[in-house]
Amino acid sequence: MKRVLGLLVVLALAVPASADVLLELSPMAEDTLFGTGLVYFDLLIKDLGAHATSGDLISGFGARLVLGGADAARFAGDVSIVQGATSVDMVDYVAPARYAWRQTLATKPLAKGFGMQVTAEGGAGFVSFGQNAAQSDPLNSRYDRVPFANLLPGDVVARFYFADSEAGAPISDLTFSLVSFAAADSKGAIFTLDDGTTQVYGTLIPEPATMGLLGLGLVGLAMRRRNR
Repeated sequence: MKRVLGLLVVLALAVPASADVLLELSPMAEDTLFGTGLVYFDLLIKDLGAHATSGDLISGFGARLVLGGADAARFAGDVSIVQGATSVDMVDYVAPARYAWRQTLATKPLAKGFGMQVTAEGGAGFVSFGQNAAQSDPLNSRYDRVPFANLLPGDVVARFYFADSEAGAPISDLTFSLVSFAAADSKGAIFTLDDGTTQVYGTLIPEPATMGLLGLGLVGLAMRRRNR
């Protein structure tokens, strides 16, 4: 039993520390608005850790979702929907979930949300998504910045669309990794702070099913050793 507990502790330590910004992917969903054969994943806030009360202002966000595994070859990034979309557009796309980069003036008077349009790139097995502030009000430098404290678990920070060449076929081997917008930094998604240079990384937590299987596998291995 001690070995089992020890292995589970190791498993817990493999998850990024709570001080990091933790992100998670929604289950794959089929798009029913823009055409057939399109699927998407939403990237959601899971846990802001210490940043939830830091008071830091965010002026930009960027991330690239990269698919791996045997089934990745059937997916090609499609950015036609989000490329050039405004924050208001994204609010409509992700509803009823809340879009992180659009704030309500009535309740958040110091933050309007990012003013620039979405920039996206797509290719075989990947999509990049980014949106930034625009400094649209020179009299209020906070106007189009988003405070970390305004974000909530479940907020959508990015949507990744893919064209599925085998729509409807079962998926047995598909993995996900999250890097910076241009894949120049493998530490994760990047939240750029108001000074324009400081960056906070968002890491993708393992899917619950994957964690469960890994945990069961470790327990099974420990029991097998004990029986010997």
